[in-house]
Amino acid sequence: MLWYFRLIVTLKVQLSQKCIEGAEKLQLCEDKAEDQEIRRRKTNVIAHRLLESDADTLKERIESDIVQVVLMLDELGVTGANVNHVIRLRKNSQMLQEQPNRDYSRLSLTQNSTK
Repeated sequence: MLWYFRLIVTLKVQLSQKCIEGAEKLQLCEDKAEDQEIRRRKTNVIAHRLLESDADTLKERIESDIVQVVLMLDELGVTGANVNHVIRLRKNSQMLQEQPNRDYSRLSLTQNSTK
C-alpha cells in the first residue's frame, strides 16, 4: 500500500512540474509578443490637429497627410525618417456630413488591421 501512495505523490509532483513548465512557456510567449509589440510601436507618431485636405479622393487625402507629416518632421529637424503609413483617427468632416450615422471608428480599426 505504501508503493501506491508513493506513486500518487510521484504523479502529483510530475503533474505540478508540467504545470509550472507550461506556465513558464506561456509567460515566455507573452513576453515575446509584448517585446514585438513594443518594437512595432516604437516608431509610431501621433500628430494632433493636422489640417484636413480638400482632396476628393482618399488616395489624394492620404498623400496630403503624408506630405504634412514629412514637412512637420523636417521642421523639427528629424532626418532619415521614412513615413510609410498614415492613418487618421477621425474621418474628414466632409465624409462625416455626408454620412453622419456611419461608424467610422470601426473603419479606422479595419484599415489598421489590413496593414
